[in-house]
Amino acid sequence: MIMGNKILLFILLYFSTQYICSAQAVPDSNTTGTVKWKYFRNETKLQEEGKFASGQREGVWKFYSPKHILYKKEKYVHGLRKWTYIYHPNGKMIIYIDQEGKVTKRPDCGC
Repeated sequence: MIMGNKILLFILLYFSTQYICSAQAVPDSNTTGTVKWKYFRNETKLQEEGKFASGQREGVWKFYSPKHILYKKEKYVHGLRKWTYIYHPNGKMIIYIDQEGKVTKRPDCGC
């Protein structure tokens, strides 16, 4: 759907009768060629958000549980994952994964 100079893209995916997911892409007015991406579970609960630049993931992407609790962040540069943070439900980072896949656990998370 094109509305003026904004392009809105809605994709509905039906995985089962219980889950309806949708995605929304909106051009980012702050950066050229960048599109903000939000993926929703059951049309209202945000599941992941981030940006695409030149068709590739760029910057920090956030991933949420079904209860809308942040459980993971990933950093992308030109579509390549640089790091991943995994979070405990209490909000503290518990695992760090570098771009080579090396896993480091955080003993001070309070879990």
